[in-house]
Amino acid sequence: PIKRMELLFQALAKLKEKKHIKCICVGPKANLHELALEHNVLDKVVFVGHVPKDQNLGLEPPHDELINLYRSADLYVSTSFVESFGSATAEALACGTPVIVCKNHGVRDVIIENETGWVLRKETPAELAEIILGLYDNREQLKLQREEISNSIGHLSWDHVSKQIASIYKALL
Repeated sequence: PIKRMELLFQALAKLKEKKHIKCICVGPKANLHELALEHNVLDKVVFVGHVPKDQNLGLEPPHDELINLYRSADLYVSTSFVESFGSATAEALACGTPVIVCKNHGVRDVIIENETGWVLRKETPAELAEIILGLYDNREQLKLQREEISNSIGHLSWDHVSKQIASIYKALL
């Protein structure tokens, strides 16, 4: 429930006339089929389950399968009520995929509004559908911006962050 997939499916229902808009849902499939059926968007949603299929909970970079999904997507959407700093959203940005997140996402602080991503202020299906439709209509322009989107979070690499922390420690000593 915290992922608030109902908000996404309600927005997809508003985009029913756009036959080419599809949503790939990555992650647990629990109750999503029923929810998509309830909102009459089953034809717009593809459920892939966990990626990779064998869940390794170690701190590894995303697998090739997930990177390919990010890169092939026109957009990454997270409708969770709250996320401290969603690594999936940062991974999507690193792959050059623009993002839409809700206002209580920590990653919103690294989004360049209307360039690398969008923050839902009202968090309504109508607002989400409007943004998705606008991006759908401008998807060719967004494809040209993928490198800039990817570069926008380069400062969040472990190498860069560890150097910043080391610098702070040195200054304190």
